[in-house]
Amino acid sequence: MDKEFRNNLSIRNVLIVGDGDYSFSVAFLMRYGALPITVTATTLEQGILMEQKYPNFTKNLEYLESHGESTLISSVIRVVMGTV
Repeated sequence: MDKEFRNNLSIRNVLIVGDGDYSFSVAFLMRYGALPITVTATTLEQGILMEQKYPNFTKNLEYLESHGESTLISSVIRVVMGTV
């Protein structure tokens, strides 16, 4: 799968649904961030609850946003457009 994904240049947008504290999205971006893709990551719970529940939530969110990725938190939509 890894080799196929890296070689398939038609994949430009990746949607990661229900990522909790965004740790999977950060790991995905660290692995594939050199490819010309845009990642949109989602979580269901509110940001304040996530900060209390997961100690790395804020750090992960900041990492994604600093790399120009989109994040969706519950009904609050935070969008940062861009590609890596």
